[in-house]
Amino acid sequence: MENSFRKCVICERPAFSHNYGVLSCDACKMFFRRVVTLNRDYKCKKDGLCTLKEKTTTCKGCRYKLCQDSGMTFQPNFMDLKDNDQKMDVTNVLGVLLFLDARRSKQMKTQFTDENFSLVQVLENRRMKLKTRRSQILTNHDWSFFGIYTSIEFFMSLDFMADEHLQTRDKVILYNRNGVTVKTFQEILLTSFCVKASLFASAMRAVKEKRDKLMTVDGKDVYPDEILKFKQFSLEFLKRIRSLLVAKMIELRLTIEEFVLCNVILFCNPALLITGAAQDVISRQQNIYTSALLEYCNLVYGKNGPSRFTDLLSLFHVINKNFEDVQAMTVIFKLCSPQTIYRRIVTDVI
Repeated sequence: MENSFRKCVICERPAFSHNYGVLSCDACKMFFRRVVTLNRDYKCKKDGLCTLKEKTTTCKGCRYKLCQDSGMTFQPNFMDLKDNDQKMDVTNVLGVLLFLDARRSKQMKTQFTDENFSLVQVLENRRMKLKTRRSQILTNHDWSFFGIYTSIEFFMSLDFMADEHLQTRDKVILYNRNGVTVKTFQEILLTSFCVKASLFASAMRAVKEKRDKLMTVDGKDVYPDEILKFKQFSLEFLKRIRSLLVAKMIELRLTIEEFVLCNVILFCNPALLITGAAQDVISRQQNIYTSALLEYCNLVYGKNGPSRFTDLLSLFHVINKNFEDVQAMTVIFKLCSPQTIYRRIVTDVI
């Protein structure tokens, strides 16, 4: 009877299947995986002059080279890196964020709400009731509203947002006819960033769908050409709003892990808060997310990790610039088209 196994091309032990592209035994498969995921850099102490037995048993440098020379390839995703126990905290942080982002993304693609609550009502646990979207056609204003609302839901699902210090009310000077208003720190954080978060998420969706500009979930321009009928807007300005952030993310080849971490780092801005207790909560959380991003970069990019981390921070300026353009366009559009009715939550944050 023919043997059910052949020889591993690396160590010549019995092999029953192909692993990472080559016929190999389980021992060589696990060795190669560990070297890649733990980012080890083994060197032969005999300058490659080891015997065959040494190469496949005692010399890790030679064994790894044999794996490479045989054609083994393995590109780990970040969750593969959890084999290193020291990185489990980073994996846990990412696991929560990726789950919440996947839920937000699914809501954008499959659901909607006809309810019209203010931001304050939403924060008082009057979450809007979502329904399955079937044949309903949404306008650009609907998409804008729902992107903002699902971003708010994302942030409100983070554990630290339930901290009592963030539910404290404080006086914040607003430059409008109301003069002074009273807001919770939750409101301050969400008002400052939920629109930016919605833009960032839309740009990430564009990257994943291999598009070069912001578009709605159903494939329409987020900011259509009809806007150009108002002389205050130029085609160049419109193109910048549509493509500036997406182009930067494509240039960086942003991963979903980097996206979710950058998103919460930007959200946790302690400079927005006045009292020490609330600042401490947000500052501590921002440090956790920043450390997780740096750890991720070091694990995935090795010696290039610090420079990758710095490159990712350059996104923050682009997001802010994109938001400033959108904010300016919204103000002008409201003046040019006063009959347009906006959802209450949109009016609260723009």
